[in-house]
Formats: sequence, structure tokens, C-alpha cells
Amino acid sequence: MERTKQFGKEVVDLLRHQPHCRMPFSKFIPTYHHHFGRQCKLSYYGFTKLMELLEAIPDILMVLECGEEKVLILTEVERIKALAAQLVKLLRAQKSFSLSVSQLLPEYNKTFGYGLRLQDYDAASLPALLAKLCHVVKVVDGSDGREVQLINRKSLRLLTTQLLALLMSQENHQVTKGMKVEELSQHYLNVHGTQLNPCEYGFLSLSELLKSLPYLVELYFEESDENCEDCSTGGGHGVEWVRLTKLYQFARNVRALLHTYHYNQIFLTEFQGAYSKFTGCGFEPRFYGCVGIDELLSAIPQVVWIKGHGHKRIIVLKNDMKAKPSYSMPNSPQPRENAESLRDSPISSTTSGSQSPGCDADSELLRLTSPVDLLCGPVPSCLPSPQLHPDPVLLQQMDLIDFEKTPPPQLPTEPESVEEAAADGTSDPPEQPGRRDDSPPLCDEKNMLPMDSPGRRVSRCRFKLAANFSFTTGL
Repeated sequence: MERTKQFGKEVVDLLRHQPHCRMPFSKFIPTYHHHFGRQCKLSYYGFTKLMELLEAIPDILMVLECGEEKVLILTEVERIKALAAQLVKLLRAQKSFSLSVSQLLPEYNKTFGYGLRLQDYDAASLPALLAKLCHVVKVVDGSDGREVQLINRKSLRLLTTQLLALLMSQENHQVTKGMKVEELSQHYLNVHGTQLNPCEYGFLSLSELLKSLPYLVELYFEESDENCEDCSTGGGHGVEWVRLTKLYQFARNVRALLHTYHYNQIFLTEFQGAYSKFTGCGFEPRFYGCVGIDELLSAIPQVVWIKGHGHKRIIVLKNDMKAKPSYSMPNSPQPRENAESLRDSPISSTTSGSQSPGCDADSELLRLTSPVDLLCGPVPSCLPSPQLHPDPVLLQQMDLIDFEKTPPPQLPTEPESVEEAAADGTSDPPEQPGRRDDSPPLCDEKNMLPMDSPGRRVSRCRFKLAANFSFTTGL
């Protein structure tokens, strides 16, 4: 099957270089040999006759009988793709990347050596044909009349990451089957809030867009007897489904594993054991066509990358894959999301504190069940702030220049202050903002050791702080 698909791509490439994307059946073998430089071996594709091989790709090639001669021609979808590529080449060769509608047909004949026949594309007029190419060109009013211009395509890289994230967010039992193409478009609308328009990326339909990502996703048709309406919409082929390839189903598990690690990274030497423990089964790189783990991880560059050298190499999750989608299916592989969001969010701790003020510190510390969380996780909000705030002092009572020569003034004791207050007629003693009631007097500290004591000389300091610092716990 894979070799037949490869042969179909070669047929498209071959007939695109032929006038009107067609050629006689009798000239296929010599033209193939001349174009690719090798013989077309039917046995390599599992066929014995050329006609049987050509009939095995009906979605790409049609065989028409014109009298006694058979003619090979691309299907209408492939012809539209070929014409779109030709118009892109034609318009990019112009100075302003635009061309007058009246000059389009002559320039096409001059560039490619044959005329553009509207009947080959089932179009009655040139505007009708350009309407079929709305994903490539647009018709606008210019200075010289109507002009054909290339549209500005959006980046396919961001869309690829978004579609991968949607498919990776499926339940475990749905990954192997995938989802319907129509459901994928609806999920994209629910998550990102905008409709997915394939024409903005240069494709006619979402199916054609997904077919341009063969290493990431695969499309297949499934017959459904229960829903006959879906079978009719599938054009007689059944319902079209999309799923991740085997390689990116493995990448989905790697992404879910790295979401459980801080900073979304893990040592390469620890990866195989952690993956087996996380998924419950091992993996073999040869199953994915790779020799070792390094080559296997390098085959999924949209998900992870490896940094470092030697035994210190680290597997790091790509930034595009770190963010979890706001809308995801139930039971998607996002472990520890709720626990970490509650622990890391300052809003949750504030709310819990308002509900039960006495259990704020205990309830938050109980969620830190692992020593790794204490070392690598964020600082809990219940811990006191390490910032220091000075207590105000009365600077006017001491000389900051000659503080060693001039002793600090003796603060009045409690009985004296009471007597002074009684003399002034006040009932309460004056309050000093820079002093606490339980602090010892400054003069007692001088008389604790004699002047000639060695301990006195060692502990003596030539400088005194002008402010007292206290450790506040309420911040």
C-alpha cells in the first residue's frame, strides 16, 4: 500500500509536466523512464500489468478511451491543484505579484507553452475558474481594472501544533481510532473560538490540509451501517476519520509523561524507565523504524527536543506543547493538573484562607506531600516573608556623629514617668514608638562584663545601628 501511494505521487509529478495534465497510455513507460531516470518495475508494486497498477490509484488518475487509444489524465481535484501551482509560479514572476485579468490567459500561454482550456476544469468562464481557486488567488479592483493577486497564506506551523494538541487530548481508547474530520473542525472551533478555514492555508478542504501532514496524521474511511446519512456524505466511501500515526501516538505518551515533571524535562538516561512506569508497557524503537532512543525522539521534533551532551542530555518538551488546551476531552492524559493548579495558584490559597482562617497554613502544607515539592516547587503562601522592616527610633535623643563619646540618654523608669505624668495632670504615661515595654534597659547591657574582660573586648563593636530590625510574620 505504501509503495502504491508513492507511485501515485510519481504519476502526479509526471503528468503535471505534460500539456493539460494528460498523455497517451502508450507513452507512459518511455516518459516515466525519461523523467525519473529509472525503469518502472511493476513487480516492485506487486502488479504484473501496467493497467492494473494505474487502476489502483483511482483518486489520482483516470483512464479515458478516445477511439482505439487510451489517454491518461489526472482527476479534477489533482488538475485544480496543478493549476493552482502554475498560477502561483506565474504571479510570483510578476513585479507586483499581480496580473490583470485580461492578461492572465496570454501570460499563461507564454509561460507554459500551451493555452488554458476552461473546459478541462469544468468552468464556463474565467471568473468561474478563479472562484475554484479562491484558496490561492483573489480578484480585486486595481488601477488598470480587475487584477488577480495571490492571497496571504497563514502559517501552517501554528495550525499543525494546534491540531496535534487536539488529537493528543483524546481519551486513551479513542486514540487508535481517532475522530471524524468534521468533529475535528468542531473541536477546533470550541477550543480556539474561530472557525478553521482551510482556504486561508492554501487548501480546498480540511481533508486536503490533513493529507499534507502524512507523518503526523493519517486519514481513512470507515463504512457505517448505523448512520446512512454519513455514508452518503462521504461520497460512497463512508465516513472520513483522522488519527495520529503510530509514531505520534508514542509522542502523545511522551508529552503526557513530561507534563508530570517540573519544567517539563527529564534526563535521557531516565526516560526509558520512566516511560515504562508511566504507561505500564515498554517500547521498542525498531517498531517505529528507528535504531535507538535518540533517533526515535529526534523523529518527533514537533513535541520534544534534546539538549546537552553525553550522559547529561535532557529531553525537553517544546514550548508549543507545554500549554494545555482550555477545552479538552474527559480523561485526557493530563495528570496532576488539578493538584498543581491548586498549589501554584495564589487565588486558591487566598480563598481558602478567607473560608477558614485558622486552618490556612495547615491546609496548604498538607498538600505538599513530597520533599521534591518543597525543594523545586513554589514557596507556599503560608510561610512568612523574609523581608525585614525597621522599627522607628527617636534619632533626636542621640548624637549619630559622636555616638561613642556621648552616652545615650537614660530613659526614665516606670515610677518616674508615672510621677511626671501625675505632675502634668495626665493619667497615661507618654508612649515612645521606638521602644517596647518588655525590652531591657540599655544601661544594664554595659554592666554585664567589666571593661578589661576578654569577652568584653571581643564582643565590643565600634558601630551601632541607628534602627532596630524585627522579623514580621504577617506579610
